[in-house]
Amino acid sequence: MIPRRHVLAATAAMLLTHGTPAVAVSSSDDILAAILAARRSLTSLRARFRQKRLTKLLTIESDGELTVVTPEHLRYELFPPDDVVYWVTPQGTVHRAKGAKNAVPVARGGLAVSMPDWIALLAGDILKLKSRYEIGATEDKMGAALVRLKPKDKSLSEDVERIALRTNPDKWSSRELVVEQPNGMVTTLEFATNEKNPKIDADRMRPPSQ
Repeated sequence: MIPRRHVLAATAAMLLTHGTPAVAVSSSDDILAAILAARRSLTSLRARFRQKRLTKLLTIESDGELTVVTPEHLRYELFPPDDVVYWVTPQGTVHRAKGAKNAVPVARGGLAVSMPDWIALLAGDILKLKSRYEIGATEDKMGAALVRLKPKDKSLSEDVERIALRTNPDKWSSRELVVEQPNGMVTTLEFATNEKNPKIDADRMRPPSQ
């Protein structure tokens, strides 16, 4: 029997490189424009997810919730026992570790480096990321889009190898986000729900005092 972590790794690799068969009729820019059109009325997003983080030795699975308030705020939370929260605000990216009271700035490196770009990737205009990434997009026969990003900036590529997003057929909501790091770690967020324009408590988007 093939180990489960090998299956997960193969699935993530397929999404990052080849993905599912596409109906190659629309250009990448047309597909990205269609995603933006589907998100025109989107001002906030809340999505529960199952996270799978693959390292060279093991797979770590966690449950969490992602909240976005466009155009500048994101909250990424892993539920207990992880109990970790990251906030992206106009002032930067901070996180609160398990057992801590206050949030502190994120150290250089790791998954959090790409989190500010998740706002546009998951809830905004992906074309705005073209200055930072090479972007390609395909579409399957059901209308779901697969968007792949590769960093252009050297400082960004030190922490992010590739990113892939698979939308649902409605194009405004997301099914799966995969981030591959140069050290071989691959993090996959599998979204169970996407709530469009939920009422968001402003305090949840505001990190505790640093």
